[in-house]
Amino acid sequence: MENIAIIITKLNGGGAERCASNLSIELSKKYNVYLVVFDGRNITYPYEGNLIDLAIPDSHNFLDRVINVFKRVSVVKKLKKNHKIQCSISLLDGPNIVNTMSKQKDKVIVSVRNRLSGENVGKLRKKLITYCSKKSDLTVSLSKMVKKDLIEEFGIQPDKIVTVYNHCDPILLRSLSKNSPKPSYINKESVYIATMGRLNHQKGQWHLIRAFREVLKEIPNAKLLIIGEGELEQKLKQLATDLGIADQVIFTGFIKNPHNMLQYSEMFVFPSLYEGLGNVLLEALAFEMPIISADCIAGPREILAPDTKLDDTATSMQLEKYGILVPVMDAEHFDANEPLTEAESELTKAIIKLHYDEKLRRDYSSAASLRIKDFSKERIMQMWECCIEK
Repeated sequence: MENIAIIITKLNGGGAERCASNLSIELSKKYNVYLVVFDGRNITYPYEGNLIDLAIPDSHNFLDRVINVFKRVSVVKKLKKNHKIQCSISLLDGPNIVNTMSKQKDKVIVSVRNRLSGENVGKLRKKLITYCSKKSDLTVSLSKMVKKDLIEEFGIQPDKIVTVYNHCDPILLRSLSKNSPKPSYINKESVYIATMGRLNHQKGQWHLIRAFREVLKEIPNAKLLIIGEGELEQKLKQLATDLGIADQVIFTGFIKNPHNMLQYSEMFVFPSLYEGLGNVLLEALAFEMPIISADCIAGPREILAPDTKLDDTATSMQLEKYGILVPVMDAEHFDANEPLTEAESELTKAIIKLHYDEKLRRDYSSAASLRIKDFSKERIMQMWECCIEK
């Protein structure tokens, strides 16, 4: 196999886009890669191979979106034929639809990045997801729980699904961080607790902010680093103000190299409501950080407690092999005046325990350096090559 196409919406902003970027770089070492993007504006992720910008961006108008799909299919179909593409890999719903509908003589691989039944999947979207997985040659799921969901909720045959995790390169992340300046708001007197991710509903940062007020009663010199940007930023800042802890909560906004912030933090906390995997957990492991994560579906349990049953759910703080799991939050309770929920209380206990238990932090740091090897670039790319070749 020589000519590979990777199809993605754009090259900025999210985990799937970053995965496409990484795939283009690594697969270019062995194949002729054609990286097809729907919208080539504002590229922030590095890439290798031949970039093909369809210049057909998303639209908010439903009719225009439908028309755009057929435009993309037409162009990609010609592209596959002209460049003699032998295998096409797509990530996310839109690219998966285009990849499947433009099939020529190529092997079509679609990738599903989230546990879809946990989202608000309408009838049309569900039919399209099922169509893509059934019509493609192979579906790559980002986690075992995503695979389980595709089988049970979408009727996809198990032998047509392979789980391939994202890879994480600790050496690269650390080298990038060394070249980044230390922010002015970092000082020696404070203890920093970090979380990272887009500031949106899925990531549930308001639960951590609410819990953090209680944490400050036990760790008064603590500071919460919220790394990222997003549509909930102003509401989250207002919540911190309403709670009276605005000076202790630092919103970093956009940082070109956000991983730089992890090296100043004592622990990493992940309050997400649902995931496909939770790539930032891998990045925290790469920095050998002690981790506290909500036991949301899907990903955190597979990463931090791989020896447990996939369907296990934390009902209280659990000290697992590679990190601490706490109950998933309820996606509500944004009000500063409401008492903490049970899940938020368990999150509070976990942060306080991890801060004061120095041995536990050392043990988790050591465990992280071992666990991250399971997500090495070499191991994950070998799995992708197996999907392509077989």
